[in-house]
Amino acid sequence: IAAAVGKDVPVTCVSSATGYAFAGSSAAAVVASVLSLQNGMIPAIANSKTPAEDCPVNLVMGTPATTEKKAALVIAYNYYGQAAALVIGK
Repeated sequence: IAAAVGKDVPVTCVSSATGYAFAGSSAAAVVASVLSLQNGMIPAIANSKTPAEDCPVNLVMGTPATTEKKAALVIAYNYYGQAAALVIGK
């Protein structure tokens, strides 16, 4: 992620709160991204307090982060090796 969009872009993980819902996980991430753009608030990663020392991205932890970003990138993958990315704009 850091190589593609930089280290300062806020990163969150919806499935940390919802669990892995198979095909529904990607839909939940898209909904969360749309709501984040509409409300200017990025949800914090649930059930995690401290990132690894070598974590190369800006994880949203502890409390939600405010944002004025105009776009979001949703990255989805599954246990079978399939992956997709979706860019959502305001």
